[in-house]
Amino acid sequence: MIADLAFDLLAAVHARDPMTELVVLALPYNIEDAVACVRRGAFDFVLCPVSVEDLSVTVACAAARRQRLGLGSVLSHVRPNHALSR
Repeated sequence: MIADLAFDLLAAVHARDPMTELVVLALPYNIEDAVACVRRGAFDFVLCPVSVEDLSVTVACAAARRQRLGLGSVLSHVRPNHALSR
């Protein structure tokens, strides 16, 4: 079940940093899995396929929430992927 994998990932990431914003991307979708993931700490549960625009909005909302909580930039520790910037 996809939710079991998501639950394990949520637990592992939040054990390391409980304030990390996680967006779960999944297919197949069912409402019970989505609700359970959010209750276990996911910022959002997104049904695939998802457009780049919709995913960008979700990530921006997660970043804004982090900023409101005073946790700094979501991407402050990420180095640019030069292959993507070509």
